[in-house]
Amino acid sequence: MGGHVPATKSSTIAWFVTAHTMRKRITRAGPALEPASVAHAKRMGSLRTECGEDATSWPKLWHEAFPYEGARNCTVCLDSTALVRADGRDDGRDDGRDDGRDDVSA
Repeated sequence: MGGHVPATKSSTIAWFVTAHTMRKRITRAGPALEPASVAHAKRMGSLRTECGEDATSWPKLWHEAFPYEGARNCTVCLDSTALVRADGRDDGRDDGRDDGRDDVSA
């Protein structure tokens, strides 16, 4: 696996990767985690994934942007994030609209 491009400290991630289970793999840089189950998209501050799953207790890959290349990605999360990315209306920041999702910052 591999081929995914981790985000740098200077980049902005609109959605990061979370999954119910992770596995450890060995890379040239050392051990790293990757999704062992379906990868989902999650926003910082939200308790749920883009598809509505409660991800409170799931491990998070804060430094990995969704979608995660080389993993099975949730199709609902893919569709949701692709629509937003395609029309350019989202930069990953809260726009103040209530979308019905739980948000820690609310």
